Amino acid sequence: MSKIEQLIKEKCPNGVEYRKLCEIMFLRAGTRITTAMMNDNYNYNVIGGGTLPTGKYNNYNRTTCITISRAGSAGYVNWIEEKFWATDVCFTCEKKDANNDDNINIKYVYYYLKNSQKDLQQHIYGGSMPKLEKQYLWKYLIPVPPIEVQEEIVKILDKFSELEAELEAELEARKKQYEFWKEKKLCNNCKHVKLDDLCEKISNINWKTNQKTYQYIDLSSVNKENNCIMETTSINSLNAPSRAKQIVKEGDVLFGTTRPMLKRITIIGKEFDNQICSTGYCVLRVNKTKVLPRWLFYNLQTNKYYHYINSNQQGTSYPSISDSLVKKYKIPVPPLEEQERIVKILDKFDKLINDISEGIPAEIEARRKQYEYYRNKLLSFEELKVND
Repeated sequence: MSKIEQLIKEKCPNGVEYRKLCEIMFLRAGTRITTAMMNDNYNYNVIGGGTLPTGKYNNYNRTTCITISRAGSAGYVNWIEEKFWATDVCFTCEKKDANNDDNINIKYVYYYLKNSQKDLQQHIYGGSMPKLEKQYLWKYLIPVPPIEVQEEIVKILDKFSELEAELEAELEARKKQYEFWKEKKLCNNCKHVKLDDLCEKISNINWKTNQKTYQYIDLSSVNKENNCIMETTSINSLNAPSRAKQIVKEGDVLFGTTRPMLKRITIIGKEFDNQICSTGYCVLRVNKTKVLPRWLFYNLQTNKYYHYINSNQQGTSYPSISDSLVKKYKIPVPPLEEQERIVKILDKFDKLINDISEGIPAEIEARRKQYEYYRNKLLSFEELKVND
């Protein structure tokens, strides 16, 4: 039997009392920031809608507090351990004075509310700016086990949170390391060649003579975080969008030329060979006797490439860059053996930071599910039955 199971058996074998949130915590809504406040010289974080932008404002002199978004991302629960100003789109939940809250661990209340976040988000009202119902939050029932049980639950869940934070910090460090290697290894002291001289022509589909069904890769199909194609739609001559024209092959590199600084880039795998993509992509099909597809793929993720794109895109509200300008970009072209060696190194980094089945993201997701499982289990209590 674990320590927490032993404590529950000893301290609350018949269940625990459920109490209204407003009875055990000090709740209040935030205050709108005025011009006079903005002229103050203090510099604290501003909390509202679940975000933490920094601004020069006075504060409520709070530390160690729970915030619950009132509007915008209504129902979002956050934990704060610094002085801040709560705006009028945010509720705060604090410990009452010392005489009344000795039996309440505020971090325990935070974990319970965080675990109930989806429930809170079901009780919002309004259209363009949904808001959380104040009365619902104030009367929200919280199980209150003995303080020893609360503290042990917090200790367990804190460990899960710390582990997830460590993994996320490692992921961030690996990303920086990956970016360093990518920039360093791809800046070869060798001949640079325009993409136009390295790529082959592609074909467009003729829907008038084609009755087949294809998978369609639209601009929204590519996940910008891991450069993978996540969702496609089935199309044929009857429902194909006007931009569904380009036939892609395995190994093609797709770069989104509409709003190009969003960095939509992917490489076509075997599962999408001979499928269709939007004309919003520049399709780059390299001559494999000169360049490896993944060598091109990595070169189009460098800071140097995006500096070129940013300098050559046109338009303000909806910027774009032409395929012809993309193909004027020059990349280094070392021997194929050297390309292959560097690509293998970068592939390992890519898998480590992006692969949702094997890399750090997969481990973070596994830990997150484990954390949510234990959080649900630890925070589920039988309600104490009171005899009439």
